[in-house]
Amino acid sequence: MPNLVDTHIKIEGPTSIITSMYQNLKSCSLNAETTGFLTTFLGENKTRKAMEWDTVSDALYVEDVTIKTLPDLGWGEHSETACRWQTVWSPCIKALATLSTKYNVAIHISYIDEFATFVGCCTIIDGKNVFDRFYNHENALEGIYHVYGIDALQEHLSSNTNTYEDEDILLECEPFLSESEMSMLKTQLKVV
Repeated sequence: MPNLVDTHIKIEGPTSIITSMYQNLKSCSLNAETTGFLTTFLGENKTRKAMEWDTVSDALYVEDVTIKTLPDLGWGEHSETACRWQTVWSPCIKALATLSTKYNVAIHISYIDEFATFVGCCTIIDGKNVFDRFYNHENALEGIYHVYGIDALQEHLSSNTNTYEDEDILLECEPFLSESEMSMLKTQLKVV
């Protein structure tokens, strides 16, 4: 079974396009049989999907779909749709870069694979990755902290108690946690 990548995504752009994307995402969240988001907006080419999309699947398990109108900053009416989805192997950054170029939208994503072997976030504008943070298995705990926050790090450690040794966790987390966060972590791990 391939690794699934949990992705939180926000797409900002002209309201007419964002509304259409929101409606598709909402439909995907309610009915798995709906034509997928990437297929709807980028078309499908199964033989090149892995290369062009960075994943072999469309967005799966779409949930938490929202839409909101953004303040008018002189660019015309803009909105943002947000959701959470999963893809196979990667967060499909190539596909999202193509989507950004094709529809003139900005995309913000944060992602983690199901085994926490990589975690990251990026912002794509005009098809270019203008902000990128990527953490691999060697610094995934730091990545979880920087991308998702201390609560997510604590939750990850609580649900993976057999994966890490307490002393190793403290050594790995000490460089990036504050004193109070280290104290909370020691309490959670029951280390004095």
